[in-house]
Amino acid sequence: MTTGEPFYFGISLIARDAARSWDQVSTLFAATLRSALSQTDSNVKVVLAAHDTPDCWDLLSRTDPRLTLLRADWPVKPPSPANDDAGAKKWRIKEYVSKCGGGLLMYLDADDLVDVSTVEVARQLMGDEKPAGLVREGFAIDAMSGNALAIPDASAFNRPFHQLCGSTTVARITPGEENAIDLLGSHHLWEERAEELRLNLAKLPLCGGYLVNSGENHSENQGPFADWRRSFAQAVAQRGRRVSPRLVRQLGVSGAEPWVSRDNLQRSGHAGDLNARPLRRHRSPKARDEE
Repeated sequence: MTTGEPFYFGISLIARDAARSWDQVSTLFAATLRSALSQTDSNVKVVLAAHDTPDCWDLLSRTDPRLTLLRADWPVKPPSPANDDAGAKKWRIKEYVSKCGGGLLMYLDADDLVDVSTVEVARQLMGDEKPAGLVREGFAIDAMSGNALAIPDASAFNRPFHQLCGSTTVARITPGEENAIDLLGSHHLWEERAEELRLNLAKLPLCGGYLVNSGENHSENQGPFADWRRSFAQAVAQRGRRVSPRLVRQLGVSGAEPWVSRDNLQRSGHAGDLNARPLRRHRSPKARDEE
C-alpha cells in the first residue's frame, strides 16, 4: 500500500560525545530504524535530527530515498534533566515537515519500536478529519534480557502505554495551522488534554515497544522520575516474559533484535513465551499476553 498523505517518523539522536556508549546507541538505533522501515504501508519517510550518524544510517541513506538527515549545528552538551537537545531536534523535525507541505508526524525515540501496521492504521483511523492519533497499549522490554511486560500492568504501571512511552503520538502537521504537538503538550497528557480541548483524537489499536535498562535511555538517568524509572526497569527484567518471535515480527525487528541472543536467554533460565498464539491485528497486547 502506497497511498495517503506523507507520513514521517521523526527521530532525534543523542550526540556521540554525549553518549555513554556510542556502540550501544548505534545498536538500539539500528533496531528502531528497521522497525520504522518495516511498515505494511511503505509510503513512509524517516527524518533524523542528529549531530552524528550511526553506520547503519550512513549505509542505508545512500540508496533509500525515504531517509532524510537534519544535521544539528549547535554545540554538544551533556544530557540535562530537561533534555533540551532532544527538544531542539524535535522542533527542527516538525519545522521540516511543515516546510515540506505537512503530513502525519510520529516522533520516535531512538531506542523504541513500533508496530509494523502503524502507518497503515494511522491513515485509516485518522482519515482526513482527525488531527491526532494515540497508541495506548504496548510492551516495556528489557534491553538486556529480552523480557517484556505488557502495559498497562496492574502492579508495575497500571496506566495507558502512552503515559510511559513517548513514541505513541501521531499529529497532522498543516503549514500555518496549529497542530496537536503544540496544543496537547507532553505525550502523557494527550488524552486528557484532547478531552479538555474537544479535539478529535483517534485511538490507535497498535502495539508499541519501549526499551528499558539499555544504559542509554535518558529518562532512566536524568529527570525528576529517574529513580522510579530505574525501579520500573528492574520490574520489567524480573517479572517480564521472553519476547516471542511473533512479537518480534510485529515490531519489525526480526533478525535485528536489540537485546541479547536467544541462547543467552535460554541459559539465563527465563521460561515462557510471550504471545504464544498467532497475532491478531488490533488485539490488545495485554489480552494476547493472557491467552
